[in-house]
Amino acid sequence: VDVAAWTPFGAVWSIPGRIALGDIAGAIGATAVALGTLGGLLVVWRLMVGASLRSRGDGAARQLAAGRLGVLGWMPSTPVGAVTARSLIYWFRDTRQAKQLILIPVLPALMLLSWQLFRIDGIAVAIGPIVATILPLSVFAGLSFDGTAFAAQLAAGVRGIDDRVGRAIALLVITVPAAIIVQVVVAVVIGRLGELPALLGLTLGALLASLGVVSVSSARVVVPVARAGQSPFSAQAGAATVSITASYAVTGITGALAFPSAALAVTALVLGNPLLGWLALAAALVLGTAIAWGGVVLGGRILDSSGAALLARLRLIRN
Repeated sequence: VDVAAWTPFGAVWSIPGRIALGDIAGAIGATAVALGTLGGLLVVWRLMVGASLRSRGDGAARQLAAGRLGVLGWMPSTPVGAVTARSLIYWFRDTRQAKQLILIPVLPALMLLSWQLFRIDGIAVAIGPIVATILPLSVFAGLSFDGTAFAAQLAAGVRGIDDRVGRAIALLVITVPAAIIVQVVVAVVIGRLGELPALLGLTLGALLASLGVVSVSSARVVVPVARAGQSPFSAQAGAATVSITASYAVTGITGALAFPSAALAVTALVLGNPLLGWLALAAALVLGTAIAWGGVVLGGRILDSSGAALLARLRLIRN
């Protein structure tokens, strides 16, 4: 907290506390940091606006060397490979999805701060499962980000199962390393590294269950989202109610499906039983994989049967 109070993010919030403690010099310094941050942002903003007003948008297009396709060149030349590559490109180049990656460092840091203040172990234990659930939840309506570009996939005759598998692989590439790293760091910080198998069981069980649920929901749920190129934080008319309702439903179903393995992991943590912790991890992987694959198969069938109707709904919310 002492360090954060001198950063651009924390300085302005520390001023009242410094005044209350009689630290007038510190309050003046924090004010200088806050005003300096604001001034720096204004300068950068003016430069960016000036550049955009001078640009006509007809600059040279970025070109790649012959035969170099980036992620598309790394994946197999199959429908699953193409969908996986396109989904990975979205994760890193589409700000509407990339903004979710901010949660990976920010959410654990805030929850660890709460644990440090209140010393409630449940807060720290919940960090991994919450991160693992929220990251897949960000694409619970994944086809809404595609918009009418989904028509190209339908025209190419991509099977629903290929679409679901490709998107699931891309999601796992992003979320599995992130979830494991977060859980290991949390276990080290809270001093429960010996209980890492049970903690990983909680996290990976929630992740795989969430993957299965969003594989189905994203084949059914269509919501108005910001268009590509717009601010990722902009809101579209009619999106709030549908998004909130669907998010709660997806979270609730994920919790119910992950409950058996989660209960075993929590029991292992409460009893401090290492063997039970390893059993919880194994149960989470087996049950979670079954749920994830079931969701992928069901979502693929839904796409095969209602792809045209889904495209019509996507066209409707774009107009």
